[in-house]
Amino acid sequence: VDRFFLLQGHGLVVTGTAAKLTEATMMLDLAVNAPGAQMGQVLSLVPPELLKKTDGLSSMGDVKFTLNVKGPSNETINPATNCVFTISNGSIQYAKLPKSISKIVVQGNFERPAARIGAAGIGRFAVDKMTAAFGADEIAGNLSMTDFSDPVIAASFNGSLNLSEVKDYYPLEKETELSGRMKIGVNLNGKVKNPTSLK
Repeated sequence: VDRFFLLQGHGLVVTGTAAKLTEATMMLDLAVNAPGAQMGQVLSLVPPELLKKTDGLSSMGDVKFTLNVKGPSNETINPATNCVFTISNGSIQYAKLPKSISKIVVQGNFERPAARIGAAGIGRFAVDKMTAAFGADEIAGNLSMTDFSDPVIAASFNGSLNLSEVKDYYPLEKETELSGRMKIGVNLNGKVKNPTSLK
């Protein structure tokens, strides 16, 4: 198999093999890449309400994405899946604002072993590094989630913000004014389905 697909307007190249297509269990060994992916394409996947006032929003950055699917696939078994993604040298700037959200770096991965459909206690998603500069300040963090059937999440974020600078890189509501300095130190751990277990 050597084919080119478009997914929601994004070019994805799929290479590899798909064997035993006429049998009950297929054997897959596929790689999916997004050559030439741009920061704007990544942002288009984010719900518009989270990227307030996107008209005139510009962005740049180096994006890499690789997904591998390998193993048996049938009505009861899913093949193994793993994915690695990175964003480096990223920046976002709103129209008519003097500063950008810059130095955006994201490094993450996703993996799920071959298993029966509905198998419990498996799967992992992680963003090992996530950093961004907001004016003269930076925020850094990481996030991981294990066991997709009963997710356990762990996250850590640290940094600071000069609130009087926010208006320079993010469009505030009319007549909104911010001032002061905010320090951020968040650590989170626990089961998503049991909020009382979160610490």
